[in-house]
Amino acid sequence: LHNGIPFDSVVLWRNGMPLPDDRVFDTMVGHQVGATSEFPHRLDFLGSMYTDAPYWKEDVKHSNIKDDATLDRYLSYDIAVTHIGAYYVEQNLIATNQQHIYNIDAELFRIGRSMSMLGIHNDPSIRLKFAAEYQEKSDRLRKEFNEAAGRDINPGSPDQLRKLLYEDLGLPVMDDHVTESDEPSTNE
Repeated sequence: LHNGIPFDSVVLWRNGMPLPDDRVFDTMVGHQVGATSEFPHRLDFLGSMYTDAPYWKEDVKHSNIKDDATLDRYLSYDIAVTHIGAYYVEQNLIATNQQHIYNIDAELFRIGRSMSMLGIHNDPSIRLKFAAEYQEKSDRLRKEFNEAAGRDINPGSPDQLRKLLYEDLGLPVMDDHVTESDEPSTNE
């Protein structure tokens, strides 16, 4: 059982500890398939669904932890929740007949790991051409946005967007779309 094998397997392989791919079941990869595909795919969410473990994911930066007890507790919860949650994730795959999708995803993360290990060639001329195409598209969309707004607006500015959406256009402020400071949200 594992959680986050696409990332961890690269680290393990680079440090001479390859995992046997045919013996690894990844809860996060499995949780992205079937009935749970629209849920958040973080281990703390999995823990809230399938265990009574208290929240333990206080943005622990492993390199900043000075005492082993804190890291041991953190990793123990990771391991326990992964172990308990794996059964439910696997049962979801079986119940929705989605094991074949999980197997495809597992093969893709193995391919991704190999690409990460080997590296990939990047043709600078093609990359620059691609960047230029996207800059042109970005500029065109920004111009269309400003024309529709009737003035120059920075779409990266929540204040400018908030004024456009809620004052100029008069969109209603929905209760569940406000910021922590009780301002109308400009997210999705």
